[in-house]
Amino acid sequence: MTKIQNFKMYIDGQWVDSETGRTIETLNPENNEVWATVPEASAKDVDRAVKAAQNAFEVSWANLHPRDRAKYLRSLANQLRDNAEHLGTIETKDTGKIFRETKTQANYIAEYYDYFAGLADKVEGTVVPIDKPDMQVTTTRIPIGVVAAIIPWNSQMLLTAVKLAPALAMGNTVVIKASELAPVTLLEFAKLVEKSGVNLDIGTALVSSIVIGIGVDYSIHYLSRMFSEITQGADLQDAIASTVRRSGKAITSNAVTVGFGFLALGVSEFLPLVTLSWMIWLTLNISALATMILLPALAVTIPNVLKLGPSENKKY
Repeated sequence: MTKIQNFKMYIDGQWVDSETGRTIETLNPENNEVWATVPEASAKDVDRAVKAAQNAFEVSWANLHPRDRAKYLRSLANQLRDNAEHLGTIETKDTGKIFRETKTQANYIAEYYDYFAGLADKVEGTVVPIDKPDMQVTTTRIPIGVVAAIIPWNSQMLLTAVKLAPALAMGNTVVIKASELAPVTLLEFAKLVEKSGVNLDIGTALVSSIVIGIGVDYSIHYLSRMFSEITQGADLQDAIASTVRRSGKAITSNAVTVGFGFLALGVSEFLPLVTLSWMIWLTLNISALATMILLPALAVTIPNVLKLGPSENKKY
């Protein structure tokens, strides 16, 4: 029996549970068993993370001398090197990628932070040639504020580095949304951010949450679990019913949030996004309903394939 580990989100320099108390189970692909739970962030949690990042941007990070920002980035790079094996182990357990790759990746990703640390104090403007002899035009590069980074599940440390390192080097602050399918690696990475000192006055906020519903990937996640239960000897109808209940719960708790969240955003600030919000809402629900209706129905039509139990598998 796998011992389930419980993780918290990292927001505004603090480790917190979701405001709603809801959690997400994350599976170990090796055995398809739940090995960890993480908070399912609500809209209020995300709002708190954005406000923390905005405050850090205005109060300290953007005004920090580039040389000092570089020191923090180099400190984070050193933390990555020192903890490469641990991060590799976690990512392999959470995503199924081979350990040799995840450990090596954690090591060389440190070079990204070193590289952008070196660039932090070398940001240059330009003089723009114009046709007016009595006027000089120059450009200056300045940080823009809070950056939202949505990280896929399949190569989290690399895809975080290419977003986080340049944004921090330039003076922006960042809110990271980890994948709901395999979020633990980034929560462990947040501990290194904390150790490096980046969190002290910066508030780089990392949020693990379902911000955009369950989508196609999450539907596949539910189906994978259903097929695993069947091949391990579970009754076909019970496995289908369990899948429908799990995906139905996800639709209820997430798709509604997505639809109304995008709608509120569109009405309040960007009116053209109202149409887009409903397109996204419909897409997410269609993919989820495929889990609840179409694929379980298909499963019923091929029971001879799906009813293979452990004893029958031994023949092969």
